[in-house]
Amino acid sequence: MTGTIYDVVVTNQILDGKSSEEVIRNLGNILKLSEDNAKVILEQPRTVIKKGVNEATAGKLRAAIEKCSLLCELVPQEKKQDFGLSLDEVIDTETKKDTSQANNNSPYTAPPSTLQNNNTVFCRQCGAAIHVSDRHCPACGAAQLQQEAGRSKVVAGFLAFFLGPFGVHRFYLGQWWGIFYIPLIFFGISRIVSLVEAIVFWCTSKERWNEKYGHLPPASGWLIVLIIAPFFLVFFGILAAVAIPAYQDYTIRAQVNEGIVSAQPVLNEVDAFYDRVGFIPNSNIDAGLNGDYSSAIVESINIIEGGQVVITYNNPDGVFDESEPPTIIFSRSYEPNVSAEWDCTLGSIPNKFRSAKCRPGYQPTAEYQQ
Repeated sequence: MTGTIYDVVVTNQILDGKSSEEVIRNLGNILKLSEDNAKVILEQPRTVIKKGVNEATAGKLRAAIEKCSLLCELVPQEKKQDFGLSLDEVIDTETKKDTSQANNNSPYTAPPSTLQNNNTVFCRQCGAAIHVSDRHCPACGAAQLQQEAGRSKVVAGFLAFFLGPFGVHRFYLGQWWGIFYIPLIFFGISRIVSLVEAIVFWCTSKERWNEKYGHLPPASGWLIVLIIAPFFLVFFGILAAVAIPAYQDYTIRAQVNEGIVSAQPVLNEVDAFYDRVGFIPNSNIDAGLNGDYSSAIVESINIIEGGQVVITYNNPDGVFDESEPPTIIFSRSYEPNVSAEWDCTLGSIPNKFRSAKCRPGYQPTAEYQQ
């Protein structure tokens, strides 16, 4: 069965007639507090220094507090009582007090403002009260220093340079009519206009830019992201539409080339067999080939009539036309005094998946012929 849970409460009643200074010093040493925090505890009638402890722990704390000559009480938690401040609140109150005191004593602390936030400023020339948006003083006519524009001319220039044909720079400057740039893309007009505008933005003086766009609020990062993101999505979408099929074709072409490499031993055996016996093999058995040449890519490699070598590929994903098996056929001339070079332009594999030398019309370079 669970024992009683206690709150440990310190009172400000001093035992044994000791001085308050000695009690404060001893209490600070036991609770690891500064003298100021210990003094605050002594100023309170009752202070909770520990909540929710068992009887053994509570007894040890009470013994330690009573060594400081302060009366300590153990109150069961089921008795809901108001003990005033807790130890954490004492430390927090004293910390805030110290921080406030330090700020008030600092020579760098700004004095409290006597002006109300009513968008009123004073003329730089005559001191008359004017509105913050006034460019000239109504009283003396002196020009006033305008606030920095909320929209950067550098950002506007880059938007005009890269995304100008879509009118993005105009949206950035709060001008809805930037939408009219889009229809002019097809005539190239918006591209020319936006390039000129980008140069104009970058060359505009700071004073002129602030005079024209100083009334705009600063643009948040989210606004720029919302303006640019759709165009980047379109760009990457087009890029993906081009790159993904190209990568798939590259992958299939690599697999087809791998099948051609795996057929090289068979081609060498056919050449060796014909040179040895002068007979054109019409099957794997004729050439003395009994091996299994299948793999994850190649279904079979067979010698057919006329000494041709046929590579039949697997087609698990339906990449090739399923009306006929995907093949590459190697053939060569067996006539005397004719080049015995193998030709791989035959077969049903589309040309875009073949290497250059296996496409119809391929002409080897002089270096290759040597």
